[in-house]
Amino acid sequence: MSHSSAKPPEHSEPDIPLTTPAGPTNRLSARTMRRGLRFGLLELLLMTAAIAAWIPAIQARREILQLETDIQMMRQATVELIVQDPSVLNLRALPSVWQNMEVWKYQTPPDGGLELRLATEGINSTGFPIHYQAIPLPDGQHTISLKATKDQDGFHHVVYIDGETALQKHHPPTWMKAGTSFAKTEVSSKSRTFPLHQVVTLRKEQSQAKHPLLQFAIAPVEPQQDKKGVMLWISPQALPAQPAPPFIASAGQGVRWTIGHRQGIRVRSSPEKDAVGLLDIQPSVESVLGERLWDKETRFGVSVRPVVQLGSGAETPEVQAGLKAPAPAPIPFTLKAEFTPPPQSTGKLSGKMNTEQWLQRSVSDDGNKMRLFAHYQPFPSGAQPIVEILFDANHPDRIGFLPRAAPGSTPMQACELVTRFDARFFWRKVLLSDAQHTQTSTDSGNTPLDVLLLSQLKPAPKAALKPLSPNATTAELPWLDVPFNRLPLSHLPSDPSGSRKLTLRTDVNNATKLKFPLQVTSRWMYQGVPNQQVWWLPAERDTNGEDRHIKVQLRPTDSFPTTKLPLPGGQAIGNVRITIPMPTTQPVWLAIEADATLLN
Repeated sequence: MSHSSAKPPEHSEPDIPLTTPAGPTNRLSARTMRRGLRFGLLELLLMTAAIAAWIPAIQARREILQLETDIQMMRQATVELIVQDPSVLNLRALPSVWQNMEVWKYQTPPDGGLELRLATEGINSTGFPIHYQAIPLPDGQHTISLKATKDQDGFHHVVYIDGETALQKHHPPTWMKAGTSFAKTEVSSKSRTFPLHQVVTLRKEQSQAKHPLLQFAIAPVEPQQDKKGVMLWISPQALPAQPAPPFIASAGQGVRWTIGHRQGIRVRSSPEKDAVGLLDIQPSVESVLGERLWDKETRFGVSVRPVVQLGSGAETPEVQAGLKAPAPAPIPFTLKAEFTPPPQSTGKLSGKMNTEQWLQRSVSDDGNKMRLFAHYQPFPSGAQPIVEILFDANHPDRIGFLPRAAPGSTPMQACELVTRFDARFFWRKVLLSDAQHTQTSTDSGNTPLDVLLLSQLKPAPKAALKPLSPNATTAELPWLDVPFNRLPLSHLPSDPSGSRKLTLRTDVNNATKLKFPLQVTSRWMYQGVPNQQVWWLPAERDTNGEDRHIKVQLRPTDSFPTTKLPLPGGQAIGNVRITIPMPTTQPVWLAIEADATLLN
């Protein structure tokens, strides 16, 4: 066969595209991948069987977890106590089928050393009541029940352990006129463990009393103040109750603090623009019970006014409103814990301290006394007073003032304490000793007292009229002199020489029924209990002469503050001025007290 007769080979497509080089390695990996994806019928059957076996197991495991959760919830719904650690206190709350009854179940180890305590008064948010009943807590597992009822005989709180009466407290119907109450606890419906040294509160209920004058109002009381109610707690037997401290220091905006008695009167630097330079006094809650605005606005202020030269008048630190000429700039002050600030102080020491530091620096070692200092900036005359402010735990409604001169201050001949308060207090009467008993009068209650009206007091000399009051928009009435030797003598344990007591009383026993003009703004509304303003002034006489004695003066007003609207009932006391010769070593004390004779 010749080559010319042979047919040419037929053209065929290559196995790999021309654009991709077909190397031996690429062809081998492709064939290997195709062979790896192949499986037979046997493998398919085995895989299906495995999946069929896994699905029930996975589903069963999910159902078991849900069932375990349900079991735990059902155990919690029973009266069973789940003891997680028998060496500590195991405790849980139980559902109660009785109204006004709380139930708990607990278990303690042998010799747990715990006791159950019950109190119905002195309940606050910062400590524990110091007056309570207690019983040793039986070891082992037991049930505690607290039943609270009220009937025609009064209020009843009874504590049971395993159905047997353990503690009880009863009060007459007059014990409390409750309006609302709120309660809290540290125990939940789930079983929990607590260390044996820990105090555990079972129930803490504080009642808000009804307003004593308004039928449908509540008399607000702060959480840190003592209230009536009920408190039941578990404590180690050897642990005494930790009472709330008598003094507080709460921070405000910037360097502004409110400092004083937890239960009573306090002082602060007011953030209000028209109160700059005034010591803002917040009275004891019992003396203004029912008034809601004391913590928001300056309702009672004390102006500290230095006198450099007698007869020339005092300098006024607070904002002066309504003057025809431009008012001078106010003289602010800063509350501090020390008379002399540390060298590193920037003038805002109070803003750099927390509550614990305030209390540590200002409270005495025995915890019964507290003092701080109001540092004023220099006045135009160069006078720079520093007022030592005093608190006594035994007198929560009193605050003391002891003016001093700062180092480098221009010498002061006297210092005036002038009040600015709401004219709706309607303080109109002054209590003085009977003229025949001026040398032997005391505050024992047996000495005859004269009740003088403002019209019975003599005007002060004209030279005393120079200082302008903050309310210069209305006609100024003259200052009236109060005879110092007719102020009743009051002897305090801390003051053997005695004090003269100035008492200003109101003739309005229910301010909520007074009809005020519509033009009088609500910020001046006072609807608390009737009260009296009381001052304790050192009775010891100065050897330099009569003109060095403390002077007491009152300025009447016949209109509401900052208005020309007449007061109902005629003139009332608008300002009190206490002039203290300088230097002095004895403080004067101020209080606003509830007037029980009018309230009852």
